[in-house]
Amino acid sequence: MRPVAPGAKVTWLELLYDLVFAYAFIRVTLTAAIGPESLLRSLFLVCLLWFLWITSTALGNFVRGDEGPMQIATLISVGITFVSALVIPFAFVPHPQPVDFVFAVSYPSVRGLQVWVYWMRVRQDPRLRPRWAALAGEVAGAFAAGAIGAPRRPGGRR
Repeated sequence: MRPVAPGAKVTWLELLYDLVFAYAFIRVTLTAAIGPESLLRSLFLVCLLWFLWITSTALGNFVRGDEGPMQIATLISVGITFVSALVIPFAFVPHPQPVDFVFAVSYPSVRGLQVWVYWMRVRQDPRLRPRWAALAGEVAGAFAAGAIGAPRRPGGRR
């Protein structure tokens, strides 16, 4: 795997994505209250956001931001991340709400877009396909965990 060409510049879309992540981290502070449960919830949210930011940055080092599917995937990811940032303070409250599902689906959706962009880049190189398969397995596991962990309404309905 070779990184993006030396001297490549950051695109405006990547900078916008960084701003959306900063906004999401600020929104996490709105979920914080004094107590161990709130601290764990906030730490969990920060870890999820941090991992998404790191993986998007790593992908940006591998695929140019202005190249092919990266633009579309980044634009869609910005929208998904922004919507999830809006619902963060309302997610994971004591009583399950629909925003829990919105937040739970946003993480694997963004990861799925990242894996798709990675596939578009490595599909020509058989040596890199096992690495892609591991990434795809992680996203499939995240989708399954989100579906299993989706809040249930009273009466057993989802």
